Amino acid sequence: RIDQETKLAETNQKLFETLESIQDGFYTLDSSWNISYYNKEAEALSGKCHKELLGKNILEVYTGQVAKAIFDKFQEAKKQNKPIRLESYSRRLDKWFELNAFPSIMGLTVHFKDITERKETESKILQMNLELEANIKRLAISNEELEQFAYVASHDLQEPLRMVTGFLTQIEKKYENLLDEKGKKYIYFAVDGAK
Repeated sequence: RIDQETKLAETNQKLFETLESIQDGFYTLDSSWNISYYNKEAEALSGKCHKELLGKNILEVYTGQVAKAIFDKFQEAKKQNKPIRLESYSRRLDKWFELNAFPSIMGLTVHFKDITERKETESKILQMNLELEANIKRLAISNEELEQFAYVASHDLQEPLRMVTGFLTQIEKKYENLLDEKGKKYIYFAVDGAK
């Protein structure tokens, strides 16, 4: 019996050390929704001491709409006997948390971690995407206006250039005998440039 008690104590110590070494917040709830274990990381993340939580019902400890929504998910996990994952924002701590709850015969085990940095990054990326989309729309409008301007400008310049070409051609015909090769070359360059 003493050997069994010693082995049990050693096993419990190993289990305790393992649970305390988890990098996530970790707590357990019994079948009556009372907190039966709360590790050091959970204390650090939540700002609540395990001594004030152990044996208390989770709905007494955490109140409000967010707590009710989380509790509803916990009940769903227990009822369906399926793990759940959710993200929740704590106004009290001004942090985002990811919670994973796993049902068991004893109740529920919950792992949670601070994902505030990830949520802030996601928010920045979303904002940048929105700004990029707005810039793309402005650029498309600007390109369309530029195309319209180029069309109008080219259309409006066609008539004066036709007149220049026409008059230069008339000068060439009328004064063909008086123009030397250099003059004809200049008229040719001007007409060609206008075209």
